[in-house]
Amino acid sequence: MLAVTDVLLPRTLVALATLMFALLNSTLSFALTPVNINLNIEAIRLDPYCEYREDADRSLDIRQLIEHHEAQAWQNIEHNRNNFGYLDGAMWLHLQLYSPSLSTQRYLEIGYPVLDYIDLFIVDESRVILHQQLGDKYPFYQRPIKHPNFVVPFAINKNQVLDVYIRVETSSLMEVPLWVRSQTNIVSNTQHNMLVMGLYCGAIFILMLYNLFIFFLEKETSIFYYICYAACVMLFLTSLSGISFQYLWPKSVWWNDQSIVVCLAGMLIFGSLLSREFLGLSSRHSKQSLAFSVLILAGIISAVLSLFLPFRVMIITTATLALVGMVAIIVSSILRSLNGYGPAKLYLCAWSLLLLGSIVLAMSKAGLFPVNILTENALPFAAAIDVILLSFALANRTNVKNTDHYQTQQLSQQLARQAKANQEAALLSQRKTTEHLESRLKQRSMELESVNRKLEELSTNDGLTGVRNSRYFDNCLTYEFARALREQSSIALLLINIDHFKKFNENYGHLEGDDCLVIIAKTIQEQVRREVDVVARYAGKEFGVLLSNTAYDAAHQLAEKIRQTIENLSFIVNKQVVRVTVSIGVAVIRPGLGDSTTRLLTSADKALRVSKTQGRNRVNVVDDSTLKFDQA
Repeated sequence: MLAVTDVLLPRTLVALATLMFALLNSTLSFALTPVNINLNIEAIRLDPYCEYREDADRSLDIRQLIEHHEAQAWQNIEHNRNNFGYLDGAMWLHLQLYSPSLSTQRYLEIGYPVLDYIDLFIVDESRVILHQQLGDKYPFYQRPIKHPNFVVPFAINKNQVLDVYIRVETSSLMEVPLWVRSQTNIVSNTQHNMLVMGLYCGAIFILMLYNLFIFFLEKETSIFYYICYAACVMLFLTSLSGISFQYLWPKSVWWNDQSIVVCLAGMLIFGSLLSREFLGLSSRHSKQSLAFSVLILAGIISAVLSLFLPFRVMIITTATLALVGMVAIIVSSILRSLNGYGPAKLYLCAWSLLLLGSIVLAMSKAGLFPVNILTENALPFAAAIDVILLSFALANRTNVKNTDHYQTQQLSQQLARQAKANQEAALLSQRKTTEHLESRLKQRSMELESVNRKLEELSTNDGLTGVRNSRYFDNCLTYEFARALREQSSIALLLINIDHFKKFNENYGHLEGDDCLVIIAKTIQEQVRREVDVVARYAGKEFGVLLSNTAYDAAHQLAEKIRQTIENLSFIVNKQVVRVTVSIGVAVIRPGLGDSTTRLLTSADKALRVSKTQGRNRVNVVDDSTLKFDQA
């Protein structure tokens, strides 16, 4: 209480006297009050006790200020904090320290680690007793105290009044928060700040490792973008707080400035990439996707230009782009959430919190919000929670995808069981009908045979494409292979696989995928002219063509004709033209004793795999005699 009284009483008297004289003479200058360094006070915020003077042309030096102290040229601090925005020149701060009780040692701390050049002078009776050069333009090891902020120890005797002059010149924000601390307080405050930053960065780092493990398992690009974004957030926070300069690049003065802009640009780049991927902004959301592409390009340009252009220009530009990027992400998240996309809600919360933290910090820097532990840590706290919520959002998105896949699988199984039941019911009905028809008159036997032929045809055709199914294909293959062995003729097999059909289904849906299968089956059937040849759907996205008594050249020409015809097809999906290609493997053999259909199938399958590995949309043929691949 005594210390508070010692400070408040003189200031109150001075304020009253200033008010009285101001009424008589408006030119009366501001009276500077010495700061009482009491041993019972561990830390004092010095901003309210400072006066400042702008040195626009950088012409002032310490001797001029000491010998010609023009009181009217100095101004008192507004809003009780040393924040002057962006200045082209230098700024001088002046305050007085006073120790009424005992001689002691204190530490003067400047709590903004990105200031370029700082000259600190401690003056006793017009004599400079301490001059210390600080700033992030000097290597870290030159600092008197190894601390993320700028800390200078000084001694003060009993009843001694010290004048402190601080000259600051910087391309960053001209903010000079000043503290005088005891040794105990400087240690405890440093430990507290390092603990808080360690918690922030530790949480981010753990989430990065966790998602890196998930990325190796899932191979999902959105997780990779998240890891890069989290790394940029962590480096941005540590660079802004001076920790990176202390531990990562203490000798790299040039990179220490640029790292802040590069990391901020990295947050914009990978945040936009992550958002575009996470929110599923495909061609159906072309405007939003284009907006994020522009932001990504702007972030890359900003990161490159930061290596050449002044820091002030690039930090303002990049911060503005980052703000626009956050707003764009929030708007896109809202739109996707309104469209029924569940994971967008948690994603929206993450980015809204980051935007709120940025606004609180900006308001605090502008003097609109009070300076306290909440406003000073608003951005680190919001960034850490943002990274945590984004990780939860990715996990939620994966769960939703797995749930949808499971439900689709369950529906498919249910439909399969229903189809089987219907088929069994149909067979039962058929047996009953057959038994009933057999007991009827002989003249109805012709009608019964017609019905049986139709049922047999249905059982040998693929229900979707209308071509033969795999069971019929296998039977024909066995028969034609035996005939070729008996007649010593050649037989050819074409295996046709649709390229990237899974991605086609994911992008345009299974209904469009079914239409694609029908059109390709029809196209293949149109190219196969002979009635003895068989076209069948051999697997989900694979077709087979069996050519009896067909030589190498004829099989090769037919395969290439099929490939070119399909490549020239124009699929119209959502009013857009989509190109589809196929890879074809061809095997032509003349069966010998001991051969089986397995040899023909294996050779064709190997040729098909070669077509895929060589870039797809091509034909490969296996020669009968050498089994070497001939690429078309």
